[in-house]
Amino acid sequence: DLKGYCDETRALTYGVLAYCQWAMGRKDEARQTAEAFEKIRDKVGPDYLTDIMNYYAFSGDAVHTQQIYDELEPLYREKQDTISDDYVSLLDLYSQGIGNAGRYKEAYEVLQRHNVLSDSLVQRQRQQETLQYAQQFQTQEKEMELKEKEAEARIHLIIIIALVAFLVAVIVFLWRITLAHRRLQDKNRQLFDTVQQLMREADERQQALSRQPQTALSASQQLYNRICQLMREEQSYTD
Repeated sequence: DLKGYCDETRALTYGVLAYCQWAMGRKDEARQTAEAFEKIRDKVGPDYLTDIMNYYAFSGDAVHTQQIYDELEPLYREKQDTISDDYVSLLDLYSQGIGNAGRYKEAYEVLQRHNVLSDSLVQRQRQQETLQYAQQFQTQEKEMELKEKEAEARIHLIIIIALVAFLVAVIVFLWRITLAHRRLQDKNRQLFDTVQQLMREADERQQALSRQPQTALSASQQLYNRICQLMREEQSYTD
């Protein structure tokens, strides 16, 4: 496992280093680095071929570019991954590699495939972005609906609380009015009983005076008896 890890790390390093050396004009060193990569090529998987393919493509090594393309292209077809950024990058490197080697017609045909797939990727990306925006819009709509429902629920709760408070206030008000009415009734009853008691006492006094002889009464008592007799017999108070 450690040896395999070291080989993969060396392969990755060789692929990047060869391209960088070629870009800096150190072509002999780049060729030696590529040869070192080829010695361990069989020990690593296809994932490490793209970096070294950069060197082969830009250096015009059509043979190795073709070999790597022939090895990687079927893998993309097996995975049904021919509309992807990695596959488009593979076509781009392949067209540059064979174009730098003078195979212009083939390079042009590959470049046309590259452009078609690039356009497809752009359209798919736009469709994905549009779908994402639509999903975000739907999510925002749902969030707004939830917020509106929460606001409506709060308003309903406030209305219910206000109604309950109003009903409690009305009940308290009616209860206090009822208590006041009962107190007034009690006072009126007491007043009525007092008046009745006073009237009975007055009748008793008047009857006591009427049973006495007139000669035994004072002038004011005789006048009082006369007034009571007139009120009782003639009902002068109704005039």
